Amino acid sequence: MSHNRITGQPVQGTTTLQTKEVSLRTGQIVDGKVAKLYPNQKALIQIGGKQMVAQLETGLSVGERYHFQVSVEEGTVFLKVIGEQSSRDTEQNIANLLTKLGLQSGKAELALTKNLLNSHIPVEKEQLRQAFALLKEAPDKIAAAELIKTMVGSRIPLTKDIFLALFMKETKGLNEVVRQALSQFVKAAESQSQIKPGNLLEDSKQLKGGTLWERLQNKFAETVSNSKTGLNIPQARNATLTDGTLITSQSKALTSAIEMLERMSSRPHFMTSLTVKQLTPLLTENTALFNAVKEAGLINGETTFSTWKSEWTSFIQRNASTFKEATPLSLEMLSGKENVLNVNGQTASTLFKSLQTGISSITNEVQTKEPQLQALQQSPLEKVQQTPIGSEQRTINSDGSPTRFPLPFNLSEKEIALALDKWIGVKSAQQTAASSLLSEYGQELRNAASTNQSLPQNVVGKLAQDVEQKLLPLLPAKAAAAIKEQLDRNPQMVEKLIATLEKFTALKTDLTQLEKIHTKLQSGTLFTQPQPKEQFLGAIRLMIDETGLTHEENIFRGETSKVSQDLKSQLLLLDKAPGQPSQVQEAGRQMLQFINGLQLQSVSQSEHLIQASMMLPGGALGLESDARLDFEGKKDKNGAINPEFCRILFYLDLQNLEETIVDMNVNKGNVSVTVYNDHDLISSVARRFVPLLEKGLEEMDYKLASISIKSRSAREQVDRSSNSAASVVQRGNKSGKVDYRI
Repeated sequence: MSHNRITGQPVQGTTTLQTKEVSLRTGQIVDGKVAKLYPNQKALIQIGGKQMVAQLETGLSVGERYHFQVSVEEGTVFLKVIGEQSSRDTEQNIANLLTKLGLQSGKAELALTKNLLNSHIPVEKEQLRQAFALLKEAPDKIAAAELIKTMVGSRIPLTKDIFLALFMKETKGLNEVVRQALSQFVKAAESQSQIKPGNLLEDSKQLKGGTLWERLQNKFAETVSNSKTGLNIPQARNATLTDGTLITSQSKALTSAIEMLERMSSRPHFMTSLTVKQLTPLLTENTALFNAVKEAGLINGETTFSTWKSEWTSFIQRNASTFKEATPLSLEMLSGKENVLNVNGQTASTLFKSLQTGISSITNEVQTKEPQLQALQQSPLEKVQQTPIGSEQRTINSDGSPTRFPLPFNLSEKEIALALDKWIGVKSAQQTAASSLLSEYGQELRNAASTNQSLPQNVVGKLAQDVEQKLLPLLPAKAAAAIKEQLDRNPQMVEKLIATLEKFTALKTDLTQLEKIHTKLQSGTLFTQPQPKEQFLGAIRLMIDETGLTHEENIFRGETSKVSQDLKSQLLLLDKAPGQPSQVQEAGRQMLQFINGLQLQSVSQSEHLIQASMMLPGGALGLESDARLDFEGKKDKNGAINPEFCRILFYLDLQNLEETIVDMNVNKGNVSVTVYNDHDLISSVARRFVPLLEKGLEEMDYKLASISIKSRSAREQVDRSSNSAASVVQRGNKSGKVDYRI
């Protein structure tokens, strides 16, 4: 899985394990050439492109090559010749060397040793012994030898666990590993639950409410209660494993893993999950929205927030999969028949901002003692069909307008929008007035409260006048009366007044969120699936939060709730669970090894530079292959990413545009973009995006310096690594459409 990278300044340390500069240590074996002899048994030895003066322990000939064993004592390098050297028979020289070292070797071992020495990678006898053991068990000797060479050059320990993690990462794709794991896990879940094979996912879709695990629990419990055991549903939910039918912690881990793997491999599952996450803080957990609707009289005055939360939670989970998806980008739009800016006017800006957010999230969350990586992949095992818009039963809102689904409490989008419009206007005025009062009198009020002293009479008089003129007219009579009582010199009343004013100023947060809801309601996009920006960030969060890429870091931080919920935890539990079928354990181990491999190749950093490599779930984004991205950037004085100096490479394999690479360089706010693609339309497509990209970058104080279009044949010096990743954002239809918008 070795690929070529884009020409130009290479992104180092992110896609392959980098061979470190030659630095000799005691015990290492190297291949060197005698360049010059000096008195006192010293010689100038050339090892690769490096020359050094060494103390010899035997006589040598100038111009000849030898195998040396290194010994370093008090800063002096001693080289001991191992075996006789014949420049005419390289393989025999290697065989003699291994015999001298007491190592048995075959054809594969000879080839590996020769490759190491010819590449001037110092290697120790123990490393060779470990390497030969790993090579012997590897199914693909050539791939294993190449990986071992890289590990030795990068000084990565040749342990079995590390090798298997990297080998899995290098020889298999995430789509393949996820598909295998999901297939085996579904079979095991079907078997354990006694649900008819093939119906598990379909049954789970038909069960309303809750997560997949909660819905399957209900199904399992129902199965048990209808069996000869006579157990009822509550008993079944809390039962322990007796005959493979009852729910256990291992069963829960299995079902949780299925749920996460589905989000990685299936766009409908991913989009539904993302929609739920997007709407939950806006609707379900939004006390400001609840208060606004309640004050407008749109719901019963006795309705509690708990009831509100329950109704909206049920509504979102029930209907999220039927919400309309983001508008695809068609070639007609790109050809000028439609105004691209009017369709997605801020896509370029939000994508660039999303990328910065995503990279920052990666590097902040994955900076552990050892470099780790983030990435994830998906491949559809079994795609659940999304309900077509318009196929569901239509109902009528209370205001007479049609809707695809009834809203909780018989509300309508128009009613909520009108209520918010009024509420935002009133609360915004209150917030502005309170902020103005605190700005003018806040210091005096806080000084009086902190010193427990009364306010000067002249201050109280002026404050009371301003409060009565600016704030009280905006409040209901009861609230206005309560504030008037607080206009007193008494320190205790001063504290109450400060608290009241600060409460009004805190409305700014609520107003921001409600304005977002109001805008979405007016544009008809509240009950739609996430836009490309959210999809991109959602894919990053899926990688970081759910796969376990930060598993060990979360353990170190004591964040046990995060640890227990990630995929890696479920896989570890299944790996140790007794009685699991061997196919399930093997598929789980391969998935676990792949995650470990991603962690090992995640982030690399030095004092001044940071490199990150990431995969994004292709299945979740509607791609057959995973998207990949490489990032390299300078650090600022605080160790954070400097947005003025970075390079980002996107790698896409699209159905219509096929293989596409986008190379983006940022230098002092100037952005240069190079697109590599062989499609006939790519030039016209790129030109259509120039105004959009310029506008988006200018909004963020960046300037588009240049856009270059090159064919893939110009990629002879390109290294497209399996660890790189790409950001992809908007899917189009298959006929006459562009796949994704970058």
